[in-house]
Amino acid sequence: MWLVLHCLHWSFVIVIVFIVSLVLLYKFAPARRQNATELQKPNYETDVVYLVQFPCSPLIRTISPFALKLESYLRLRNVRYEPVYSLQFSKKGQIPYIELNGEQIPDSNIIIKELQDRGLASRDDNVSGDQAAVNHLIQISLENHTSTAYFDWRYGYHMEEFFNKLIKPFFPEGRSMFFFRYVQPYAFRLKSRMHGIGRHTQEEVAKFSFQDLTAISHLLGAKPFFNGDSPSTIDCTIFGHLVQMVLLPLDTPQKKFIKENCKNLEDFVERMKLRLWPDWDDMSCGDCMDGKKALSLLRR
Repeated sequence: MWLVLHCLHWSFVIVIVFIVSLVLLYKFAPARRQNATELQKPNYETDVVYLVQFPCSPLIRTISPFALKLESYLRLRNVRYEPVYSLQFSKKGQIPYIELNGEQIPDSNIIIKELQDRGLASRDDNVSGDQAAVNHLIQISLENHTSTAYFDWRYGYHMEEFFNKLIKPFFPEGRSMFFFRYVQPYAFRLKSRMHGIGRHTQEEVAKFSFQDLTAISHLLGAKPFFNGDSPSTIDCTIFGHLVQMVLLPLDTPQKKFIKENCKNLEDFVERMKLRLWPDWDDMSCGDCMDGKKALSLLRR
């Protein structure tokens, strides 16, 4: 029995090492590193923010909570921007990112701060020090804990349904999609395990996310937005993540929990849609990408 378990253990290790090697070879190939520095919008206008993001997806606009957070923020602050749809990751290996006056700036949090520092977006008004501290902790919780839980569910264990409903309609076919569909589940499970959350059962992981959602629901209470009567930056962050749970056309544990226990979060999503996304349905349709696809996407 010991010998059998030992062999199974090493077989698992070999498979994981093989998969990770494939991912690394693909992700860090010389051609991809070179492409990462090429502008996705070379014929740019001065001071227009070009938001480079994944192709759109039905019902949820984008599979990236960070792209939705950033695009909602640009709309909230009335920043001149244009979406650019691409599968090309940034020089930091991240997507979304922006291109501004020929400069690539990755990471949604860095982008927001950079736009504020350059005077292209205003900072939050009437947010106290205590509120700002709570906002920061909500952001960290969502981006480093809650999202890992729902990503683990959809990428690690329900990729086939997720791919067919959210990726297949508007994403191009090709090698990158093959890797995403068939290799990503194993890679993400390994990533979750290294993070720590993947060492727990799926039920336990779901309960961790429920605790986060309960706390966020309590902080919102009966207020229309998290800092009062008008949306602020943190509302864009929370909206980006809640859409991935509330509007996702899959029966995720988080979706069920919100509907049964956090109705105010579900109402908050609709409120943000009405406030910032009157064109939500149009922007969740493949036609919205007409004339806005990067050359790198058209070549695939």
